[in-house]
Amino acid sequence: LFDDFIISLNTKYDTLIYKTYSARENFDQLGDAKRLHEELKKISKNEIFYRENEDFIVDFTAHYSNIVILGAGELSNKILKYLN
Repeated sequence: LFDDFIISLNTKYDTLIYKTYSARENFDQLGDAKRLHEELKKISKNEIFYRENEDFIVDFTAHYSNIVILGAGELSNKILKYLN
């Protein structure tokens, strides 16, 4: 689905991509978030950010009024905490 992610995330909006982590499955670099970031930067006219730690949450949420969260785990809850 990597190519589909490229198409879907190539929007008119700035995009932040957070590191990929595997839960029960084996890690596959072909679908890695860093690779997704690198490919999107090649074609996007907007800012494409990549982060591997959670330090970005406060700064990122302070500068953007529209945030869509796609993912699993605790990161979504941490971002929502700063938005409230």
